[in-house]
Amino acid sequence: MKLLDYLTQAPGSQAALARTLGLSIAQVWQWKEGIRPVPPIYAKRIESATDGQIRCWDLRPTDWHDIWPELVTAEGAPPIQERPANLPSGEPQKVGRKGRAANDPVAVERVAQEG
Repeated sequence: MKLLDYLTQAPGSQAALARTLGLSIAQVWQWKEGIRPVPPIYAKRIESATDGQIRCWDLRPTDWHDIWPELVTAEGAPPIQERPANLPSGEPQKVGRKGRAANDPVAVERVAQEG
Protein backbone atom coordinates (compact mmCIF):
# COMPACT_ATOMS: atom_id res chain seq x y z
CA MET A 1 0.00 0.00 0.00
CA LYS A 2 1.21 3.49 -0.76
CA LEU A 3 1.83 5.86 2.12
CA LEU A 4 -0.56 8.37 0.54
CA ASP A 5 -3.36 5.78 0.48
CA TYR A 6 -2.74 4.73 4.07
CA LEU A 7 -2.70 8.27 5.40
CA THR A 8 -5.84 9.35 3.56
CA GLN A 9 -7.89 6.41 4.86
CA ALA A 10 -8.42 7.83 8.33
CA PRO A 11 -8.40 11.40 9.65
CA GLY A 12 -5.52 12.00 12.03
CA SER A 13 -3.41 9.11 10.79
CA GLN A 14 -0.65 11.42 9.54
CA ALA A 15 -0.31 13.06 12.95
CA ALA A 16 -0.47 9.68 14.68
CA LEU A 17 2.29 8.26 12.47
CA ALA A 18 4.42 11.36 13.05
CA ARG A 19 4.00 10.96 16.83
CA THR A 20 4.85 7.25 16.65
CA LEU A 21 8.03 8.01 14.71
CA GLY A 22 8.93 11.05 16.84
CA LEU A 23 8.84 13.34 13.80
CA SER A 24 7.00 16.43 12.70
CA ILE A 25 3.78 16.17 10.74
CA ALA A 26 5.53 18.19 8.02
CA GLN A 27 8.18 15.50 7.57
CA VAL A 28 5.55 12.77 7.16
CA TRP A 29 3.63 15.04 4.76
CA GLN A 30 6.75 15.46 2.60
CA TRP A 31 7.07 11.68 2.36
CA LYS A 32 3.37 11.28 1.62
CA GLU A 33 3.52 13.84 -1.18
CA GLY A 34 6.73 12.37 -2.64
CA ILE A 35 8.73 15.53 -1.99
CA ARG A 36 11.39 13.61 -0.07
CA PRO A 37 12.11 9.89 -0.04
CA VAL A 38 11.50 7.95 3.16
CA PRO A 39 14.92 7.17 4.70
CA PRO A 40 15.50 3.40 5.04
CA ILE A 41 15.53 3.52 8.85
CA TYR A 42 12.05 5.07 8.85
CA ALA A 43 10.78 2.69 6.18
CA LYS A 44 11.28 -0.23 8.58
CA ARG A 45 9.65 1.73 11.41
CA ILE A 46 6.67 2.61 9.22
CA GLU A 47 6.26 -1.02 8.20
CA SER A 48 6.21 -1.96 11.88
CA ALA A 49 3.91 0.91 12.93
CA THR A 50 1.38 0.01 10.23
CA ASP A 51 1.46 -3.70 11.06
CA GLY A 52 2.86 -4.43 7.60
CA GLN A 53 0.12 -2.60 5.69
CA ILE A 54 2.87 -0.46 4.18
CA ARG A 55 5.94 -2.46 3.23
CA CYS A 56 9.48 -1.20 2.77
CA TRP A 57 9.22 -1.89 -0.95
CA ASP A 58 6.20 0.42 -1.13
CA LEU A 59 8.24 3.24 0.38
CA ARG A 60 11.44 2.65 -1.61
CA PRO A 61 10.24 1.10 -4.90
CA THR A 62 13.44 1.58 -6.88
CA ASP A 63 16.08 0.54 -4.35
CA TRP A 64 14.40 -1.64 -1.71
CA HIS A 65 16.20 -4.72 -3.00
CA ASP A 66 19.59 -3.03 -2.55
CA ILE A 67 18.79 -1.90 1.00
CA TRP A 68 17.03 -5.09 2.16
CA PRO A 69 18.26 -7.95 -0.07
CA GLU A 70 16.67 -10.44 2.32
CA LEU A 71 13.24 -9.21 1.16
CA VAL A 72 13.78 -10.20 -2.48
CA THR A 73 12.45 -13.69 -1.76
CA ALA A 74 9.79 -12.57 0.74
CA GLU A 75 6.18 -13.44 0.06
CA GLY A 76 4.49 -10.63 -1.83
CA ALA A 77 7.75 -8.98 -2.91
CA PRO A 78 7.24 -7.02 -6.14
CA PRO A 79 9.47 -7.41 -9.18
CA ILE A 80 12.60 -5.32 -9.04
CA GLN A 81 12.14 -2.03 -10.88
CA GLU A 82 14.83 -0.60 -13.09
CA ARG A 83 16.25 2.73 -11.93
CA PRO A 84 16.54 5.50 -14.51
CA ALA A 85 20.13 5.44 -15.77
CA ASN A 86 20.75 9.06 -14.81
CA LEU A 87 19.79 8.62 -11.13
CA PRO A 88 22.01 7.12 -8.47
CA SER A 89 20.43 4.67 -6.06
CA GLY A 90 17.91 6.24 -3.71
CA GLU A 91 17.81 9.68 -5.32
CA PRO A 92 14.22 10.77 -5.92
CA GLN A 93 13.15 12.19 -9.24
CA LYS A 94 12.79 15.91 -8.50
CA VAL A 95 10.05 17.67 -10.38
CA GLY A 96 10.27 21.38 -11.06
CA ARG A 97 7.49 23.96 -11.23
CA LYS A 98 6.57 23.09 -14.80
CA GLY A 99 6.32 19.37 -14.06
CA ARG A 100 9.71 18.57 -15.55
CA ALA A 101 12.23 16.40 -13.80
CA ALA A 102 14.79 18.83 -12.36
CA ASN A 103 17.57 16.24 -12.25
CA ASP A 104 16.85 14.73 -15.68
CA PRO A 105 19.61 16.00 -18.01
CA VAL A 106 17.30 15.94 -21.04
CA ALA A 107 14.61 17.98 -19.25
CA VAL A 108 17.22 20.41 -17.91
CA GLU A 109 18.58 20.91 -21.44
CA ARG A 110 15.04 21.53 -22.77
CA VAL A 111 14.40 24.13 -20.08
CA ALA A 112 17.68 25.87 -20.92
CA GLN A 113 16.71 25.97 -24.62
CA GLU A 114 13.23 27.34 -23.83
CA GLY A 115 14.98 29.95 -21.74
